[in-house]
Amino acid sequence: MNISKPIIQILIDTAMFMEFNDDETLNPDAAVAFMESMSANLKELPEVERVNLLASIKEMGERYPIDEQKQFLAEIGHRLGLTKL
Repeated sequence: MNISKPIIQILIDTAMFMEFNDDETLNPDAAVAFMESMSANLKELPEVERVNLLASIKEMGERYPIDEQKQFLAEIGHRLGLTKL
């Protein structure tokens, strides 16, 4: 099963929002809880789908102009506990 690019973009946008907003905009505990929930749900994907998803996120992340954002997306599998660095 292929995951469509709009769905992948929603995951990227959500993860970026959780990671890069300040504490006044987003409660840090809520952000952590949400990312943990996202991780748990993504772990339910079959391995091949998870690998393809993470590769697509990394590829799509290359278009972001800020290096910190690119690095975050390149490492998102590790940050979510889905892969090892």
